[in-house]
Amino acid sequence: MTGKFIVFEGIDGSGKSTCLEEVAKYLTEKNIPHIKTEEPNEKFGIRSLIKKEILSGNIDDPVIDLFAFSLDRRLHSKNEITPFLEKGYNILCDRYVWSTRAYQGYLQGLPRDYVEQVQSIFLVPDLTLFFCVYEDVAIARLRKRGTPKEKFEEIEDLRKLSLAYLDIWARTKGHTRFIDVPEAGTEIEIKGDKLCRIDASKSKKAVAQQAIKAINEVLGL
Repeated sequence: MTGKFIVFEGIDGSGKSTCLEEVAKYLTEKNIPHIKTEEPNEKFGIRSLIKKEILSGNIDDPVIDLFAFSLDRRLHSKNEITPFLEKGYNILCDRYVWSTRAYQGYLQGLPRDYVEQVQSIFLVPDLTLFFCVYEDVAIARLRKRGTPKEKFEEIEDLRKLSLAYLDIWARTKGHTRFIDVPEAGTEIEIKGDKLCRIDASKSKKAVAQQAIKAINEVLGL
C-alpha cells in the first residue's frame, strides 16, 4: 500500500507548521502511519548551508538559491519521501515546490518558466494545503514568536510572497468543488483531491479542522 504525500505551503507566519503538528497528533490518535518532514531538510547536510549562507542573507543570488533548495529537495525526495511512501507511510511535508516557485520565481525574479522546468522532475503531491493569510497577520505572528528575522521575513517581502502564492493558487486550481466545514465556519476548495486553500487567519483549532477535513478526503476516511 502506497502512502499519501501531503504538502503544507504558505508564507512565514501563515500557521502551516503549527497546523502540521496538529494534523500529526490527529493521525497518531487514529493510528494512521505517517512521518513529519520539512524543506530544507536537516538530514542531508544542505539545510545548514542554506541557513548559514542563504537565509541569513550572506548569499544573495537567486540562481544559487534555486539550485541549493532543489538539491535539498532531490536528496529529500530520493532518501526519505519516496521510500516512506512506498512503505505505506503518509508524508506531512512543511514546504515543497510551491515555495521555490514563490520565493525564487516571483520574489527573486528568476524566469518562472525556468523555475518550473527545474521543479518539473519532482513528485507531485497527493494534496497541497495552501495556508492563505494576509501579510499583516503573518508579521504579527512572527513578532510574537520572537525568533531572529531571516531573509524574506520583511513586511514588503511577505506582501509580495502573499500575492505570489495567490497567483500560483489561481494558476493551479482550475475547476473546483467545495466541501463545507461548519466547525471552521468556512469552505475548503479542492481540485481533484490535490489542492486545498485554508483560511489561515482563523484560530489554531479552526485551521486544523479545515486541514483535517481535506486530508480525510484524500485518505478516504
